[in-house]
Amino acid sequence: MSYIKRSYTYNYRSRGRLPRGHSKTAKKAIEYLARIVISKNIDSSKFFSSLVDAWANNESTCELASEKLVIRCRKKTKESATFLFTTGRKALAQLNVPEEILKEKNPIKRYIDALPPEAFSPTEPDRKNLKIIDLKQRMKHVNIK
Repeated sequence: MSYIKRSYTYNYRSRGRLPRGHSKTAKKAIEYLARIVISKNIDSSKFFSSLVDAWANNESTCELASEKLVIRCRKKTKESATFLFTTGRKALAQLNVPEEILKEKNPIKRYIDALPPEAFSPTEPDRKNLKIIDLKQRMKHVNIK
């Protein structure tokens, strides 16, 4: 399973202030949607069209290699919609997506294209095998045998 490192922002090449294109919540939503696309190896255009279809019809499916990703629109407001992403009976994510994103033409693809290759890691780092040297003050959930 691959993931996006948290250190990269929506437009990593810009300096100083954030670009005026999207609000902070919209950028966060695009980042989470991109994480789903990358982790499940879905085509971003199919995923985004399924998302817009779920916004219009309250439910949509997106085909994965071995299973279906079901997207349900749980709540609509004036400026956003809440979506639930499930695979089978397992909930994958639930997040608010601003309406400005849903009216665009696939902002997820632009986000993924803007990331450098170092942002994608083939596997999540192994955090289970820590040595005593790796421990830091106030670390939680550490078992010492």
